[in-house]
Amino acid sequence: MSDANPAIARIVNQWPRVDVVLSDAIQNDSYFHLEGPDGGTLYLNAETIAYVASLPGWQGRVVTSEGLPEL
Repeated sequence: MSDANPAIARIVNQWPRVDVVLSDAIQNDSYFHLEGPDGGTLYLNAETIAYVASLPGWQGRVVTSEGLPEL
């Protein structure tokens, strides 16, 4: 289990409809959460997306064509 998994699980538990974006900019054991409607968006690498998909209750979707937001 990566160090980020407990935090990601808390986000998914709080917002089961959070969308997940596959991002090459996210390195192993990290994530970026942008809050918004239905929980917003989680930016993850490919390995972590599989973890989110295995979480019970997750109802979001995987988006593969969105870059990291400008902050």
